[in-house]
This record gives sequence, structure tokens and C-alpha cells, in this order.
Amino acid sequence: MSTVAPQADPADIARSLPQTVAGRGLSLVPTLPSSLEDQPTAALCEEAEMSVDDFLDLAVASGTRIIYREILRAEAAEGEELKEEEAGEVPMAPAAQELMTRFQKATAERVGQIRSLNLVFLAGIVVHSLEIEPAWVAETRTLAAELEDVLAEHEEAQETAAHEAAQTEQQRIHDHLVEVPAFRAARTQGEQQAVFRQEFPDIDDHDRPAVWRGISEAAATLQDRARLIYTELEEQLPQLAEEITAQPGWSEVRTVEVRKIRAGDYLQQRSGGYPPSPRILHLLLAEPLMRSKQRRPAPSPQATLPLPA
Repeated sequence: MSTVAPQADPADIARSLPQTVAGRGLSLVPTLPSSLEDQPTAALCEEAEMSVDDFLDLAVASGTRIIYREILRAEAAEGEELKEEEAGEVPMAPAAQELMTRFQKATAERVGQIRSLNLVFLAGIVVHSLEIEPAWVAETRTLAAELEDVLAEHEEAQETAAHEAAQTEQQRIHDHLVEVPAFRAARTQGEQQAVFRQEFPDIDDHDRPAVWRGISEAAATLQDRARLIYTELEEQLPQLAEEITAQPGWSEVRTVEVRKIRAGDYLQQRSGGYPPSPRILHLLLAEPLMRSKQRRPAPSPQATLPLPA
């Protein structure tokens, strides 16, 4: 059975307890055995009120001869632990700081004082306990609960602000990169990263989500734009073939690979800087005008072997 004495002063009780216990023929043990802490068979009575005298009379009536006493004292670290657990690295708002100051001051004033006096006896297999707390413990708990609520709200607000800041940075990176010709012409992620570092030398942490999302979304936007542009250009393949074959020096190109490079360069310029897809290059090079202008290198002369005699 567990009971809590109301508004009692555990310091006064602790001083008079040896005499009070001895007056009832009981022995006082100033510690609580671990066997009692782990006792599985315990009757708990919630919100019951019992004085120390009533509790000791109950012990005598149950036939026990030993009263165990446990004293817990307030520690200075309680305020700092709450600050670290609840606030973390998030700066506290003025209201939260004021509550934190009050809480730390309240706990600092109580350092070393008894915050809980526990009396325990064992009757058969049933553990009976009486917990005595001073009034300031409840006041401190109330203050701590208020502080936790304020810090939780402030931390949520800070997380929202951090998210919005990341979204703003992500959008800024995206909007800038899509207008950079070198990024538009980049064909690999490595080339895109190189352009980003050149355009944003002030950003050191390239692994932050806002950074790589800004880069990847800019690349995705340009891919969508390129897809639309080249879809329209596919409908103009004969015209594109005429424009390309009319370029100076085209008729002198002798290999398919060089013609492919020249055609790709022309398409990239024609599209506004977007690298052409393999699809449109294949379709363009298959145009009759592109194939008719192609020259093959002359075959190498072969040596004539003498006939056997």
C-alpha cells in the first residue's frame, strides 16, 4: 500500500522519526533494501491520506518490527537537465527564458533539502509505503510543466521557421541556376555541382537538403523545358537538316561521328543552350538530306599478293 502525506514537512519528520519509531517498539533502518524496491506483490492505494503516526500504528498492528526509511534530496542539476532536454540548441523565447530562470532559481534554493521522505514496511508479502513531500515539490512540478509547454511551443515555432528558411534557400538556388547557361548546358551531376559551387561560393555545406534539392529541382525544371523544346523541334526535322547542311564546311565532314557532334552543337545553340537528347540526334541524322551529304572515306589500297608459281 502506498500513501502520500499531505503538506507535511519531511525535514521535521526525519528529525523526530527515530524517537517516534522507538516509542512504538520498532526498529528504524535508514536505507531501503533493493529487494523491497523490486517486490512484485504490492498493494497500491491512490490518493489516500495517512499521517506518520497512523502509518506506524499500522506497522505495529501488522506485526512487523522494522521500518525502512529513504531520503531523497533536491539536486542542482535538475534545472540544467530540463534545459538541455527541452531546449536543446534552439534559442529560447523571452517567455521561456523567464520561466527557465524562475525554475532554476527555485531549484537552486532547494539544493540539499529533502524533497521526499519514504517510510516502508513489509507485512507478509505486501509492501506498505508512505511518501512525504514538502509543498514546494508540487510547486516546482507545476513550474516545470509550464516550462515544458512553453519550450515545446517555442521549439515548434523554431522548426517551422527553419523549414521556411530552407524552402526559401532552396527556391533561391533553383531560380538562379535555371537561368545560368553553364548549368543549362551541364550534362552530368558532376558538371552541375561544379556550376553550383561557382555560382554560390558562399555556401560551404553542399550536403544540406535545401542545397541538393535546389540543385536537383533546377535540373528537373531544365529537363522539362528541354523536353518541350525538342518535342517541337522534332516536327521541324527537314528544316533543321537544311539549316545544318547549309553551314560552311559541312560538306567536308567525312565521318558520322563528326556530323553527329556538329549537329548536336547546332541543336544546342538552336534550343537556347539545352543539350540535345540521343533521340532527336538519331532522327535528325536519319533525314535523307543529312545522309545524302555524307561522304565516306576512300578505301585504303590493298597490296596485291603474287600468285603462287
